[in-house]
Amino acid sequence: MGKEECKAVIYSVGGDAGILREDMNPNDHFLDTLTADTQEIALAECVGVVVLLASVLVIYGVFYISVVGRIRQYGQLRTIGMTKKQVRRLVTREGIYLFAVSAPVGVIIGSVIAYFLKPDGWSFLNTLLVALLVLVIDLITVLISVRKPASIAASISPIEASKYSAYSGGRKKKTKKVHRRISPLHLAAMNSARNRKKVLMTVLSLGIGGVLFMAAATFVNSFDKEMYSRQGDFADSEYIVSFSGNALELSEYGMAGLQKNSPFTEALESQILSIPGVDGIRSNQATSVEFDYPKKDLVHVEDNISPFTRAQAQELEKYLEDGSLDYDAMLKGETILLQANSVVQEIYGWRFEVGDTLTLYFYNGDTVIPKEVKIAGMVSTDYPKPISGWFMMPQEVIQSIVPFNLDKDFIVSTEPSMELFVEEPLRALVDSNPNLVLSTLQEQREQDAGSIATLSATALGLALFIIAFSMINLVNTLITNILSKKQELAMLESIGMSRRQIRQMVLGEGMLLAAGNLLITLTIGTAAGYLICWAFGKLGVHYMIYQFPVFYVLAYAVILLLVPYLISKIALRSFEKETLVERLREAE
Repeated sequence: MGKEECKAVIYSVGGDAGILREDMNPNDHFLDTLTADTQEIALAECVGVVVLLASVLVIYGVFYISVVGRIRQYGQLRTIGMTKKQVRRLVTREGIYLFAVSAPVGVIIGSVIAYFLKPDGWSFLNTLLVALLVLVIDLITVLISVRKPASIAASISPIEASKYSAYSGGRKKKTKKVHRRISPLHLAAMNSARNRKKVLMTVLSLGIGGVLFMAAATFVNSFDKEMYSRQGDFADSEYIVSFSGNALELSEYGMAGLQKNSPFTEALESQILSIPGVDGIRSNQATSVEFDYPKKDLVHVEDNISPFTRAQAQELEKYLEDGSLDYDAMLKGETILLQANSVVQEIYGWRFEVGDTLTLYFYNGDTVIPKEVKIAGMVSTDYPKPISGWFMMPQEVIQSIVPFNLDKDFIVSTEPSMELFVEEPLRALVDSNPNLVLSTLQEQREQDAGSIATLSATALGLALFIIAFSMINLVNTLITNILSKKQELAMLESIGMSRRQIRQMVLGEGMLLAAGNLLITLTIGTAAGYLICWAFGKLGVHYMIYQFPVFYVLAYAVILLLVPYLISKIALRSFEKETLVERLREAE
């Protein structure tokens, strides 16, 4: 069953047994397992799209470089009778062959990983269907990626192919520079300029990975763990003393019954303030009520009501979804505000309406007092201050009915350096009263640590995965560049260029690619990271505070610069095993 279907059956079975809907409480944790997590699916789909886009660039880059490196081979095939169409089919079939060998392996590995990530939800049928979809998408991706390289291979005539070099492609531009400075680094820059398209493809592929890495690193680095744990009442405190759940359940009149002899006394407040390190105490107020709602035949349903002051009324008015708020009119005690109507919808299947009449039953310490009221307005759940219960009334009105202390907790703040030293004496005070319980910020931090670590690992894992794709393209570009210029490098060596200068020139080309990527990463990536933090701020998420990820950027830069150095050193060392004459004759 799906979530809604199961919930409907629960209510139907309960109704057949004569149980009222408000007396049924479906297990939400179980119901959530019956439906897919839409946010998780959306994240997986976004990851898939990003990986596919990166794959297109990488596959296109690999085939483009491969085709350019084998133009002479294609020219030889054309000389013995191969047509343009056959050349195009040759390159395309090569791509399909590589897809047929590698894609099934990827699907199998992905399915195994998926099983271990979600063993309880793994389905062979669903996996098979998704695998078929992925294979189709992969095949389309490969066909799109190899189309342009295949056209390049087919468009070059046999004569052009015989004279083709790695720098022959593209339009030739005349230069006004008659004299050029000949040094290893200037030669590296000239080589890159002669094949701008290949360089652009490589830099773009690397740049996408860099931008995603920068965005993910900014997200992780800007995620303020402390502020995340300090949401709600912990925003300005380290400890919360409140009524225990057991005490509320056992009290005949709920919270009001406990408040008649409230433990939140001046004596307790003084004892807490006397603890070394305690900086201050504030409290939230509310009391319990029962209500009748004739419109839906509800009788003596338990809930809470929260007071608000004239100053708070101005802020509440900004969050009204429906109705009106006239504080002076509400002082007559004939109207109330209602918030969290969406929760009412979830529990009962209907919503309160502005103008509806209810009867509230207040316990004043001696007897239960009924009071008929109308709903004047609906407050949005976006209201940032904590509200206990559905109902709200001016503080003066509630206190005129309920004369005792309305405090429902003590919010305790401490001096930063004394936070941990306060817990032991404070817990001793709380444990002395069986109606109270202590919640700590440290417990909240520990509870949040796991979810924060998972979120950070997911963000960085995705970015590193994309970077791995980009690095494959970089390595392929560097190796192909060196191999395609084997004869050219030998020629330069034969006219006096030292091996050290050749290493500098080849390394310079790799460093230019790395520099282009760093430029994209530091500009567009930084902007993307800042926009993420800005967007979270607009959504009311205050624990995202922009911090430039210095450590991550330095680590990324070191790796990016190290790869060209290692590749060029290893490739050139392999060349040096051959004599200069052998390398000069190789192309022939």
